[in-house]
Amino acid sequence: MAEITEARKKMESSFMGDYWNMRKAIAEPEENDEYWNNLLKVTSDMGKKYGNDLYVESVLLACIIDIESRSKAYARGDLSLRTLNAFRQSRGLLPVKEETV
Repeated sequence: MAEITEARKKMESSFMGDYWNMRKAIAEPEENDEYWNNLLKVTSDMGKKYGNDLYVESVLLACIIDIESRSKAYARGDLSLRTLNAFRQSRGLLPVKEETV
């Protein structure tokens, strides 16, 4: 098993500090487009800051899914596909079609 490099340890440590500060700032979902657009911008910017690292991207997507699952809009079925596709688009990925979800 490969050992984690010092550079990787520093990157992950820095990311987790930034991530925690972000989570505190956006902890409770709000039912307005401004909140969701800001959430996507903040997570996209953080992903770019850390070079779109797979670990970072996975944690950020899990964060979005967690927040979304606690929102009233999610309970109504309003956000899931839209949020996923906005996240994917912010990373230059193709959108997911509704029939594949």
